[in-house]
Amino acid sequence: MSLVESTILKVIRDAKYHPHGLEANDIATLNTLIKTAEDNDRNNKTVFPDFIASNGFLEHFKVTSGISHRKKGFENKRLEKNTERKNIARLEQRAAKEFQVSSEQMILKETSTFMRTNDSLDQLHNSIKRCWENHIEHLKKFSGRRHYSCFIIESDDIINTHIAINDNKQNNIDRIIMPNDLSWGDINGAHLYRRLPYCIAYDLEMLNYLYSFQKEIDYCLFLTCGNSYIEALKLKNIPRIQQYLHSGEYEIHNMASVAIQSYTTYRPLNLDKELRAMNAIKEHER
Repeated sequence: MSLVESTILKVIRDAKYHPHGLEANDIATLNTLIKTAEDNDRNNKTVFPDFIASNGFLEHFKVTSGISHRKKGFENKRLEKNTERKNIARLEQRAAKEFQVSSEQMILKETSTFMRTNDSLDQLHNSIKRCWENHIEHLKKFSGRRHYSCFIIESDDIINTHIAINDNKQNNIDRIIMPNDLSWGDINGAHLYRRLPYCIAYDLEMLNYLYSFQKEIDYCLFLTCGNSYIEALKLKNIPRIQQYLHSGEYEIHNMASVAIQSYTTYRPLNLDKELRAMNAIKEHER
């Protein structure tokens, strides 16, 4: 199992997900999928799906609200890596000077910032659709036991959801009370105004898109990494979610820009050897 897949599996096992449109038996089914998931890699080769469970399978992929290149990958990830490389270069220069006057082990730290300014909801939509359809093609070639199926979408987005119920709808309380046969998570009408991370359940375009695959895929887990937020959707129940959305007013938008801080810790690998050599020279000079 790759580090990426093992990490994402641990995250969804440890965190609490927000069920959107799930029935009681769906929660039990999804929990079994997550708890019994095992790596499906063969001979260190990644194959579809990423995880096989006792009652089905899970497939994981990453999406972005930033610019994405087919060969170069996510632009924001490249910016983050470049920032980290610059941090390490500065730390190496500091270490070269500081370990010459210190006989103690050093752990040096560097913090820097880069701005995310090119993110958009359209780019997130395109990224989800492109990756989803690519993995659906893999699903068509999958000959194993399907039973229950779940796509895990890991997003780096910086999109916000603003939710508001206006005065007229506040007075008509029946319109914001959800039927109790489904679990509604964050779309339960409990708050008249709030701000959430991006949720597919509030995005009519994505709800329509995913519902078109309700015969192929049973569940979708959407993970927003920056907020450690996990949303669980049952695709067949998307029309029920859409019936409720008219009860509120929702605005989904990206932040104009976000400062991303990069923290780098550095311990000189050859520090002990260099210090011993310097001490030996000093002893010889005496």
